Amino acid sequence: MSSRRPNAIARQSQWFGSAVSGPDRTLGWIMSLSGGLLLIGRTPTILAQSALFAPWWTALGSMFLVLVLVMAVGGKQLPGVVLRVCWVAIPVLGVVLSSTWALAYTDGPLAADSNFDPWIRGMEAGLIAYPLLVFRIEAALIFGIGYPFVAVISPLVFWGSAPRPLIADIPIHVGMVAFVVIFAGIRARLTVIDAEEHNVRRQRERELHAEHLQERQEELGRLVHDEVLSVLVGAMQVTGAPSAELRKEAMSAQRAMEEAEQSARSSDVVSAQQGLEEIAAAVADFEGVSLRVDGPAEDALDVPRPVVRALLMAAREAVRNAMKHAGDGPIVVDVRHKSDAWLVTINDSGPGFDVGLIPVDRLGVRESLHGRMWAVGGEARIVSRRSVIELDGATSDPVTGTTVELSWRG
Repeated sequence: MSSRRPNAIARQSQWFGSAVSGPDRTLGWIMSLSGGLLLIGRTPTILAQSALFAPWWTALGSMFLVLVLVMAVGGKQLPGVVLRVCWVAIPVLGVVLSSTWALAYTDGPLAADSNFDPWIRGMEAGLIAYPLLVFRIEAALIFGIGYPFVAVISPLVFWGSAPRPLIADIPIHVGMVAFVVIFAGIRARLTVIDAEEHNVRRQRERELHAEHLQERQEELGRLVHDEVLSVLVGAMQVTGAPSAELRKEAMSAQRAMEEAEQSARSSDVVSAQQGLEEIAAAVADFEGVSLRVDGPAEDALDVPRPVVRALLMAAREAVRNAMKHAGDGPIVVDVRHKSDAWLVTINDSGPGFDVGLIPVDRLGVRESLHGRMWAVGGEARIVSRRSVIELDGATSDPVTGTTVELSWRG
């Protein structure tokens, strides 16, 4: 016996604490709304009969009516435990009222040919389907078929006879079980639709998770290319003790990996001022780079941290490429912020190159610049000038240099 009691308590706790499904909540509200409409239609009868019943029966009837109205008004917002209690309480009160109306009737017993019909009988259509939300459909059907007999049994028990019109109406009231069948069909359809929507949401969540993992892998690839490989290449070219510049690059690579891990766990936003400072600090690590910062604007909006990280990492890679390929010429970095627009420009005066001839497998441009900015909804644009200008038949000096523009608009 001791082993059964905890199981019973656990089942009871699970029943009251479990969430109400969307289809059941919607269907329960429809049932209550139907009961509310029936209540409005029978209000004159209820008021006229209120003086014919004992006060205790009238009090129970008032409780029943209040529950129906509460469920009709708030059935879609009430907590699950309240809904479940009401789904049981309404039919139970209906059975109590139907089985005791003859006992509470003050002018009884009625004549055999009396057409008097207690108002609770008219509420059958609004209450017989509630057990469908709590019990199995078989139990709900049994309740729907048996409930109409309760109001007829009441005068038979307390008076010894029942008015013939009351008995003659039994087939009509038993036919109300059709509402149980209709609501059961609606519930089955709503359950199928809810399951389909749930599967669609789960599939979308899995797709988003897969996309997130893919983005993380791509970001890791960019980091390895931008930070780690550059340090390894520098280390391979050193014959003695590592230089201060190489040690600085290694520390920067380590910091970039740590920041990437922190960024993966964070989805917050940063102020425009902080974003400008972080981008400027990332570029300032490189020696010989001229840095100009413009902003933030007075109406500056906060910016997602992944956007700031994409801008600063792409800017670092662009500066690194300029230092590697542009020679000893000046490198100028402009960081600008106006309203919701961000623009980071990296200019060098190197020999330039043909952008169209960049191999598709070059991670430095395809992933570290274009891919990184595209991942956050931004854009990377590269303009490299390598041409000769002719004026009046005279050939000028070659116009060279490369400009990388990294932009994002909120």
